Amino acid sequence: MKRIVTSRCPGLRGGAHYAGDAVNDTDLTEVPAQDAAVPTQNWVTLRLLWSPWTAIVLVAGLLIRLWIISTARGTLIADEAYTGLQAAEVLRGQFRIVIPSLAYTAPFDSYLLALPTAVFGQNIYVLKLYPSVAWALSAVLVTAVVRRLATDRAAVIAGSMIWLAPGSLAVIATRGYQSYASGMAMVAATVCAVMLLREQVDADEGSST
Repeated sequence: MKRIVTSRCPGLRGGAHYAGDAVNDTDLTEVPAQDAAVPTQNWVTLRLLWSPWTAIVLVAGLLIRLWIISTARGTLIADEAYTGLQAAEVLRGQFRIVIPSLAYTAPFDSYLLALPTAVFGQNIYVLKLYPSVAWALSAVLVTAVVRRLATDRAAVIAGSMIWLAPGSLAVIATRGYQSYASGMAMVAATVCAVMLLREQVDADEGSST
């Protein structure tokens, strides 16, 4: 005997069914939704990132950064120059915990910049483009978080806005300040980790009932 499904049922065996689909009674055996929810969401997030739109946004963001660096807004300033100088000091064996004479933040970004500096040398483009790695990571993490809270479209828009960094943020995205880009990435990673942990806890509680 077949029935007409009137709503989406992602917890059904054999995949999700949608309104208007004809299914057999034998297909209506329910399974715990958490068994497939997390892998499915992760797969959807990867599918959203691996798309022509992602490539367009990625190239646009890089072009914006390169254009800013080529203008007066891309002039190297003291705070970001220190990041590059400290990266060179790391390569010389100077491993500082805080910024000398200031002691208000750790030179974390200098440690991250040390490897690119060792490969490409002390170069203004390396110094100004390395924060883009953290911005890209933040965009991916924000996409994953919003995908779990809202729609696919909202997730793509949120991730794109992070990467494109509209307005004055586009200038900040090219500045190698200590703990700016990396700090944003850490916050995004923390939020994403908390959500994944919460989903795992919910799954464990559901399987124990």
